[in-house]
Amino acid sequence: MPGLRCQELRSNREATPKALFTAVARHHTIKRRERPSQPQPSEPKPPTHTRRESEKALDHRRYREVMTGAERTIAAPEAPPGQARALVPLTYVTACWALLYAIYRGYYALGGTWGQPGVPAPGHLGELRLVNGVGAAVVLIAAAVPVVLLPLWRRPAARRWLLALCWIVAVGCCMHAIIDIVQRVLSLDGQLAIAYPDLWQSVDRRAADLQDLYGNEPWFLIEGLLFGALAWCNLAGRAR
Repeated sequence: MPGLRCQELRSNREATPKALFTAVARHHTIKRRERPSQPQPSEPKPPTHTRRESEKALDHRRYREVMTGAERTIAAPEAPPGQARALVPLTYVTACWALLYAIYRGYYALGGTWGQPGVPAPGHLGELRLVNGVGAAVVLIAAAVPVVLLPLWRRPAARRWLLALCWIVAVGCCMHAIIDIVQRVLSLDGQLAIAYPDLWQSVDRRAADLQDLYGNEPWFLIEGLLFGALAWCNLAGRAR
């Protein structure tokens, strides 16, 4: 093949420079085509042991993340069997007891007069209904609180706040009941004169004392004891 090309070049000595350049280019093109093709180097594959080590490290990191999250949300120590069984019924009893008082205050907010110890002052009936309506709304929220917070007792981060809330409600309700019971007893005995707001035109003091002594204050006392029992159940379970 090279001989033929040389003969071709010799025969074309008298040709133009353009023809000579074309013949040389064809000669080099044919030589490049005749060279054996060399295999292209492939990219090195990562060692198998390196890949396995990476997978193990990833699994270990995931395991640590899962365990860390589990430690944050781990369930609190369980209460003794009797207390654990009593927690859910006690929660619903507390909520129902509060709901009863919310209905009672709502009855007066809607204009009910049965059992009312006096006659509202002219022009203050709407204000008196508003006071009872606000009281009914507050107690209604208090009725929902134990049920809403029931699943949170198993979270250690929320437990301390729930215990504080229950003790505050328990102490507040019990102190309200005890102080008012003492005042009503002294009022019935004639040793204390309880002042009433200007919302009332006239008040039957004995009827008001008896209604408060046998109706309102026992509710506060029992509600406080129920919240205290909720705190005691969960506090005893934590101590154990």
